[in-house]
Amino acid sequence: QLSADIFSQADRRYRHLLSGALTEAANRGELRLTRLGMEADTVAELLIRSAAGNELYGPTLPTPTTMKKRLDGLVRVFVAALDGTLVH
Repeated sequence: QLSADIFSQADRRYRHLLSGALTEAANRGELRLTRLGMEADTVAELLIRSAAGNELYGPTLPTPTTMKKRLDGLVRVFVAALDGTLVH
């Protein structure tokens, strides 16, 4: 509990940075946040929580390669859902 406020503050800052990046991408026409009817902050929160779940899924921690593949897939799903352009 002593460090809970530090983690909470870091979590808010990370969500704010990701939300800003999503907003900038939407402003450039790279993503359509309105397609899902969600604000950038909501999408950022969902993406962060989904990424955290990728690390916790399964009886053992995933290897860095597996984690990278999972995160790549997660980001691709989000980008496609937001009508963005996927880079190969």
